[in-house]
Amino acid sequence: MLTNDDIENAKPREKDYKIYDAKGLYVLITKSGGKLFRLKYRFNKVEKTLVIGSAEVVSLEEARQRVIQARNYISKGIDPSIAKKEAKNMNLYSPIKILRSQLKHLEEMQESLKSKKREIEDQLDSVNYDLNEVVLFVEETKTAIKFLEGGK
Repeated sequence: MLTNDDIENAKPREKDYKIYDAKGLYVLITKSGGKLFRLKYRFNKVEKTLVIGSAEVVSLEEARQRVIQARNYISKGIDPSIAKKEAKNMNLYSPIKILRSQLKHLEEMQESLKSKKREIEDQLDSVNYDLNEVVLFVEETKTAIKFLEGGK
């Protein structure tokens, strides 16, 4: 079976070539150095290829999961390449893309909240400083009033 090291160590050659995994999954190594996951399958007695994605974007594990998903489509009589096109046309996202998008959004929110927290802490420090100044002013004013009243 294919490993991440196999993919990482694959070097371009004069012609494109394939490194096979299992169940029809392979990585196409292009002469320009691209590494693309693809699935070779048969549907209605016709050999087809499903583009899964670049190895820079799609992990080997994710590619294997997509193969399982594609094989499930085939077992239900659905051509996975047609299903992919329809999903794209309907602007549907895979659960992994949705989760990645949500994670990115949460990370951005976390950064924003950290920034807001720092702003609030700075404001609290300022308020505490101002409050100390007010207390000091009140004490000095009381002392001055006592002095003016003759020390009463």
